[in-house]
Amino acid sequence: MRAVFVDASPILADVMERLHRAGDPPLTVHRDPNVLPEDLPVILDNAQIAVIDHTEPPGFTGGHLV
Repeated sequence: MRAVFVDASPILADVMERLHRAGDPPLTVHRDPNVLPEDLPVILDNAQIAVIDHTEPPGFTGGHLV
């Protein structure tokens, strides 16, 4: 299992990396808050866990998966 923080600002990236513990799933922090929805498949690269701060994934409308 692998996790990706998709659109981390510098502050959120630092916090996420400090909170990540040795027993947690591997974590990649994408340190660019300016992610477009169409960039998500490449950034996620089949990760099982996605942490998304503000980029709206395709299929979401008003915070709900449709």
